[in-house]
Amino acid sequence: MSFVDNFERIRPLLKFEDTEDGSDNFYYVEILMRKKEHENLKHSTKIKTFQFITEDKYDEYRSIIINLCNRLQARAYIRLNRRSHFSTAMYMYELLGKYSQNKQFDAFRSVYSKACGKKYINDKMWIVDVDVKDEMVVNYIINKIEYVQKTFEHSEDYNIITTLPTLNGNHIITNPFRIDKFNSRVTKETQEKIGLDIHTNNPTILYANGN
Repeated sequence: MSFVDNFERIRPLLKFEDTEDGSDNFYYVEILMRKKEHENLKHSTKIKTFQFITEDKYDEYRSIIINLCNRLQARAYIRLNRRSHFSTAMYMYELLGKYSQNKQFDAFRSVYSKACGKKYINDKMWIVDVDVKDEMVVNYIINKIEYVQKTFEHSEDYNIITTLPTLNGNHIITNPFRIDKFNSRVTKETQEKIGLDIHTNNPTILYANGN
């Protein structure tokens, strides 16, 4: 797959608000140029960030994000767990104090991004990254997660939410589950073979151009 457009797949997962005025919540999007696609780069480079909480802004930013990704061969990542302006600001103060004390002044430039990546509202969406397209493999992992959720969580609030395609595989979007119980049912060898990683606070692909 040379590109991935998950805008419409992700839309129903987001809890939009009618207005941004007075809202403490927001969704956070980063556009990255990765060293994997740009060998001249020393490391992945962040091009631009977006934040929004209304559906109108989501639609407004869509063409901007897609154009940037296509023009720069970049990827747009979105964090499905909402961020809090207040918690982000408080963590920024904490980081600024820490960096100042340690004389790490160059780190000031990344304070906002680091705070947005760290602090979030507990919307309870995890990502299980599987580096295969094989539907049977993906369904096998989904069945194992569902078994753990039904057996050990004892709650209807813990379910598989959806799957999202990536350039190399799939992201299984799910509510939390007992990782130790999952690991006892899916061997380490199997997880390594299919490139499986469990992320409790990572972004997923909103749009990516792999050409």
